[in-house]
Amino acid sequence: MVGNTAGGASEVRSILAGLAQCPYCNSAMTRIAAGQRDNSQKLICTKGKAGGDCPAPKGGRGGVLRIPLAVIEAGLVAGADKIAGNVPFTNPALAGERDAVAAAVTAKESDIANMVAACAKFGASVPDAIVTALKSAESELVTLKASYAALQRDLSVSESESLSLARTRSAEALRAYSTGTMHAPEVNAALREVFDSIIVDSGARQLELRWKYSTESLRIAY
Repeated sequence: MVGNTAGGASEVRSILAGLAQCPYCNSAMTRIAAGQRDNSQKLICTKGKAGGDCPAPKGGRGGVLRIPLAVIEAGLVAGADKIAGNVPFTNPALAGERDAVAAAVTAKESDIANMVAACAKFGASVPDAIVTALKSAESELVTLKASYAALQRDLSVSESESLSLARTRSAEALRAYSTGTMHAPEVNAALREVFDSIIVDSGARQLELRWKYSTESLRIAY
């Protein structure tokens, strides 16, 4: 499957392009090709390749860990059904922020109600300080409500049907790649619709696929 691509040399040649990440130093991993055979294609940490201080176990030429790309791709294809499954896209951090803003809106509305009640006691002679405070509170409430609406929109996007379809497309792309009916650039684009990065944990022999719009991840053995 490695190198299954069409087009010129500048084209994406790995389905993991821009996604693979070293589990030891969080640097990007890149594809290197020592020959034409599939088993000659490797993933290597860019930091280690450049002579940087990556704590990955040493191995391969130059003492830099090299992972067979074909093995990683086979693991992704085998995990296509898990990718297409009903994986939640909830974002706990975003939901917590929204709930905090919702509480602030409630508190501010209570403050405004108390100020309005205080104004009523003064009749036509409301002190300027109370009027100023009321206007300020009303302005803050508008800002808080706008923030709440924006956070709610972000959360709804993370759970939208379009992302569910994108998950299905990425799984279908992997299956098509395994049969040679889809090339690396298209598969890579489909994966990047739903994943921010893919941690290649050679020690545990598993991939940690980090979803977009979520703090959650999906683990697949390889």
